[in-house]
Order: sequence, then C-alpha cells, then structure tokens
Amino acid sequence: MTPNHGPAGVAPYQRVAIFIDGWNFRYATYESFGLRVDYTKLLRYFSESAILVRAYFYTGEWDDSAISRYVRLSNPADPQTKQREMEQQRDGERAFWRFLNRNGYRVVRKPVRVVRAEEEDVGIKADLDLELAIDMLTLADRVDRIILVSGDGDFVPLVDAVAKRGVRVAVVSTQSEEAFRNARYRASDDLLDAADEFISIESIRRYIERDRPAYSGIRRDPRESADDNPPYRREPREFTDQPPFRRDPRPIEDRGDRMPPEAPPSRPVPGED
Repeated sequence: MTPNHGPAGVAPYQRVAIFIDGWNFRYATYESFGLRVDYTKLLRYFSESAILVRAYFYTGEWDDSAISRYVRLSNPADPQTKQREMEQQRDGERAFWRFLNRNGYRVVRKPVRVVRAEEEDVGIKADLDLELAIDMLTLADRVDRIILVSGDGDFVPLVDAVAKRGVRVAVVSTQSEEAFRNARYRASDDLLDAADEFISIESIRRYIERDRPAYSGIRRDPRESADDNPPYRREPREFTDQPPFRRDPRPIEDRGDRMPPEAPPSRPVPGED
C-alpha cells in the first residue's frame, strides 16, 4: 500500500532534516520575487506529518572589524552614519536569528570577510559550505529525507554522497526567468540532476509567504516588514530575511549556475572570485 504524502511529498513518520543556505535562499526569494518568507510556515510545511530531526539555517555574520573594513573600503560620503546603519542592521539580523533559534531552527553563523572584488568594488564573503556538509553527513544515517534549500552547484558532491547512503534529497530553489531577470539567480542544473526531487519556490510560495495584515489606514515605512511582531518590530525595525545592506555590493558567493555577467559593475555576480 502506498503511503499518503504530505504537501511536500513527505511520507507520514519519515525522519526529515532541513538545511537552509541562508544567503542563497534570500536571493532565490526576496531578491528574485520580493518574497518575504515566514520561516515558521516553512518549517511546518516541510515537516508536516513527518518526524523533524533537525532544521539548520546557515548565514554570515558581520562583526565590528568587518563593518569597519567595509566602511573604510567603500568610502561612503558619511562614514560615521554608514557605520551606525550597518551596526543597527547587524543587530536586527541577530534578533532574527534569535527568533529562528527559539522557533525550531539551529542557526549556524560564520563571520563575513570583506574583500576587494575589483578595482572600485567591495564584496563580502562567508563560506559555510563545509559546515553544512559536515552537519548533513553527520545526520545522513539518522534521516530518511533531506530538504536542501539552496541552488548552489557546489553541493553536488555532497548530495551524491548522501544519496549513496540511501537518503532521498529534495532541492528547494528556482530556475525561473523572473529570478534571473531580477537577481541574476538560477539554480544549478547539476544540483537538480543530482537530487531526487526539485521543489520550485514558485510552487510553494503560497504556503511559506508571510501573511499581510488587513489595511489599518496607517501609512507604514515601506522598509518595515509587513508582519514583524513585538518585541522585534520597532527596535530594531528590520530583522527580516532580506539581504543585509542590500543596496551595497552583493556577497561574492555562488548563487547557482554562473550566468553571463550583465549585472552592473557595482554589484558583481557572486561566485566570481
């Protein structure tokens, strides 16, 4: 008898582990579609009727030295104001990670490195591929299914290794033309070929998107998240999944397949070291 499967294709009582490549997922959602993710909904969606063993969220973290170096290299018009803005947004990111830690996730952080990408550009880099690989291989013998939320082709050998242990791997990402137009993002073909299943972000958007409150007649700051609840909403204002300092150069990391470099020079295509 074939078991009934949940909305994410998870059979009842399957042991599931979720691995989210935070920066990569941010480009595949917020940058690509303007999609703000409700991480509580996401966790519920992928673990419904299953046994959730662990959910990991991997991300880079700005420390004081990285912020100071970024301000120095980027040479803004008002360095002190820029530094304060980055410190405030860094505090907001930490509030977001605290929220994740208290709501079913284990957040794995690593300090970002600020590098000179080109003659006039400054980039940021935070390599967490090794940490993700170690965690996934450690749990491989304890789960039936792995949800890898990333489009990074560097994970192909990892997916192959896990598959050899009899674990099914589902990749969550996008190959949408809209994502490519908006964010130069496209999930790796090799990664999708290596996985047992591909779940497009477009197909699950309605299940993981943040709810928008009914109109209250109050005009809100457009940068403010639609449903941030106290105590995080007012101070700091943003702790959401949108990119840190998103108007500055993007992180230098592989967001999936490398595509033709048509992006403006001030925002280099990640992965091109």
